[in-house]
Amino acid sequence: LEFRRVLFRSACLFEVGSVYLPVDGEKLPAEPKRLAWAMTGRRAGEFWADTGKPTSTNVDFFDLKGLIENLVSELHLAKASYVPTKAPYLHPGKAADLKIGEITIGTFGSLHPKVAEAFGLGGKEILVADIDLEKLLTLVPSRYLYAPVPRFPAALRDIAIVVDEGTPAEKLVGEIQA
Repeated sequence: LEFRRVLFRSACLFEVGSVYLPVDGEKLPAEPKRLAWAMTGRRAGEFWADTGKPTSTNVDFFDLKGLIENLVSELHLAKASYVPTKAPYLHPGKAADLKIGEITIGTFGSLHPKVAEAFGLGGKEILVADIDLEKLLTLVPSRYLYAPVPRFPAALRDIAIVVDEGTPAEKLVGEIQA
């Protein structure tokens, strides 16, 4: 464990797999598929010119929220909403439930400092997400509208000049460049 702490000061991991949840009155558990994320450390890799002073470049709640927003956008889901969660393993005020419409499909946020400390991860902000993949995939539309690529590329600069018809083009170019 000490070896891993020294080597990995930053990490961003994900896993797709089954979880095992007890079912009342059943011998076997339910095995829904989940998407899990974990992030910690710096936004960018270490750089030779770093001074070693603490900076504000560590990942935070909004980095994880941005990843989740990108996932929702790329899957063409309806607009997501974020509701404060009561998950006891997450830090109050730095955690939320992810809802698509009225359906809660996951929970994400900063791991509670006491939980991080219990697992020997104290001193760092650990961001985690747990997304119910089966619920998520039922919300993905089979078809979606897209905007076609523009027929004419965007103009970066556009000017309109009113001049006498007899004015030479070189004079206009010279004035524009000046």
